[in-house]
Amino acid sequence: MLALIDGPTLADRINSGPISLDEAFAISRQIIEALEYALDPNAVISRTSWIQIYEKTATKRSAILTSQLPVSRRAGADRSPTVFSNRLVHNAHRIEMRAIRSARTGVSRREVGEIPTRRARPKCYDRLSVVDMFGLLKPMAYQDDQLGTLTRSGCYWEGDCALPPQGTFKLRLSGDRKCPDATNLALARELSARFAAFLTEIQKGLFEHYQPYKEAATAGVLPKRSKAFPEINSAEAVWPHVLPLQVLIERLQGVPTIEIAFAVAWDEEHMVGARIQEWRLIELCGSV
Repeated sequence: MLALIDGPTLADRINSGPISLDEAFAISRQIIEALEYALDPNAVISRTSWIQIYEKTATKRSAILTSQLPVSRRAGADRSPTVFSNRLVHNAHRIEMRAIRSARTGVSRREVGEIPTRRARPKCYDRLSVVDMFGLLKPMAYQDDQLGTLTRSGCYWEGDCALPPQGTFKLRLSGDRKCPDATNLALARELSARFAAFLTEIQKGLFEHYQPYKEAATAGVLPKRSKAFPEINSAEAVWPHVLPLQVLIERLQGVPTIEIAFAVAWDEEHMVGARIQEWRLIELCGSV
């Protein structure tokens, strides 16, 4: 794989002169992300490529390998399980890390026999386990005087946004790796003061969104629900049946856009989003 990528190698960079601490962290992060991808059993990359990487490094110095799979499943995921066993497992200090799944399903894992009934806590081996010796994987943070601490997660900066009187929403802002986009930050700061002006329009749109569900419930054609269908008789009465979820601010077709997502009691499948551009409510859209 590396032979197909243009540009200097890490060895070339090391030989060219001293590496600053910030650059060393950036390089380390790239290596960790590359290893995470290489160890993904569903990745297109050849299953033996990571063994070649290991041979060039671990035979010369100490190395840390992490995997989303336990050793018992790791060998079966590779084309050369014997190579995996002989070269890695028997010459390594193994640390098996456990974590509780964040996703929940309708059927407990105890019911399907995944964990013994005597265990008080479920175990999970198929998540990526990382030994973070140098703190390289700590999320990047940005401090804003009004919004507080924003943390980098994927392509977004995340934090909290208070929108009275509806409460606190999860805030997500697009931006680069260093900080959120300046325009998005300005919109987020101003949204708290402006949100109340949109309440009448939003509640009207939510009530209109509710009407066809009400008709379907009356006709008895709604899918089976976990809770009783709510009875709402006016736009002002929707709010007890609406849960604030998140505010997403990013450019949509080049236009800075605010999308405020709600969970609604009458639609258990989808979120409903109020989309705002240039401080005008453009639309209320479902399935956001």
